[in-house]
Amino acid sequence: MARTDTIATLVDRVGGMNRVGRMRTSGARDRERTAATRAAPIAVALIASACASTAFDPAVVTGTPARDVAPGALRIELHFGAAADLDLYVTDPAKETVYFANTPSVSGGALEADVRCAAATPRIETVFFAEAPPGRYRIGVDYPERCGGNSGPVAFTVRIRGSGIDLRQRGEVGLGEFRVQVLEFEVGSSGDR
Repeated sequence: MARTDTIATLVDRVGGMNRVGRMRTSGARDRERTAATRAAPIAVALIASACASTAFDPAVVTGTPARDVAPGALRIELHFGAAADLDLYVTDPAKETVYFANTPSVSGGALEADVRCAAATPRIETVFFAEAPPGRYRIGVDYPERCGGNSGPVAFTVRIRGSGIDLRQRGEVGLGEFRVQVLEFEVGSSGDR
């Protein structure tokens, strides 16, 4: 069933109508249209509520499906749920920070997508270095905007993968909070930790 059919079915059910037993008079069709028009915002609110109430479990990190990181490359992922717009900040060994307003960096780090409130779940922001320079990296997380009614702290997981590196760090961040240093790690000259 197509997504629009599912939404239309939900609108019909919320409006108290049944597609099978409709009357065929023009007056009945007008009443059905009016009821469906009134029910549409309710259906959209129900769908949005169901999507927003999906809890994010930081222990369940899906990662990038079946994609290994090539030797010398580095992938940093920020996983978070539907309740917030979080931003990933990755500072490289040259002290340049890759984030939504500075991508790509001189060292080659690039934010693959700035994931906002309208994005589907699972929400994952990723910074990728094809050839990660050796040295110390620092990961930061910012919570500039909530998505929906949540006003409490939001759970997240940072995952780092590269040659010899597979790290995970869980945490929480509050609305308006910028955690400058969630995690620091080092990449060796051969891409090793």
